[in-house]
Amino acid sequence: MTATLPIVSYERAAKRFEKLVPLTKKAFLRRRGEARARAFTIATVTRMNVLRDFKGALATAMRDGTPLADFQQAAAEIAARRGWAGTTPWHMELVFRNATQFSYGFYRLEEHLSVADAYPFAEYDDVFDDRERAHHRALHRRIFRVGSAAYRRYYGPWEHACRCSMTPLSEDEIGRRKIEDDNFNVGVEPGDDFEGPGYGFKWEPDLSGFTAAERREVEGALAKGPRRRR
Repeated sequence: MTATLPIVSYERAAKRFEKLVPLTKKAFLRRRGEARARAFTIATVTRMNVLRDFKGALATAMRDGTPLADFQQAAAEIAARRGWAGTTPWHMELVFRNATQFSYGFYRLEEHLSVADAYPFAEYDDVFDDRERAHHRALHRRIFRVGSAAYRRYYGPWEHACRCSMTPLSEDEIGRRKIEDDNFNVGVEPGDDFEGPGYGFKWEPDLSGFTAAERREVEGALAKGPRRRR
């Protein structure tokens, strides 16, 4: 039978998100692969105080289960207070969805890996609507080995605004269906401004472009390290 995984709570997702290190887009783009799994950025925000405020509002929204419209209002108030004009309601919707989907996806991945012995495969599930992308639909119903490179690469969300997911399957469930090779690739890699929850955490940041105060803040956050559920 298909694995039934625990529902990820708002509070748990928020705690994961709160541990992300805020980086400006310029600093974020110097990271690669695993580094980005521990960083948070907003493409148009170049001021650290504005970035931190938006991140705080997102964490609160996740923890409280705040509707999108309420977060957009909070973001507008932050922008007005900080004198920041670089965001729009549409952009804040994208930021909100990316942040929440990533945080939930991180724990869904963790739960999938915890049942890998009984459910060693996973089926990719796309969202069929007018907002989907062709290369996401191309992955629909593909079967991957849990923990493989391809599984981690395409574990949703793996791109901006991705709403896809994977369902754990047992050996009996997959029958004669084709198992994708670990190097399976649809010809699209995660972009320069996003990495999915399938990446790890072993990295050291380049803080040469930070002020002394920002460097101390980031180094302090990194010193705590990510906490893994036991």
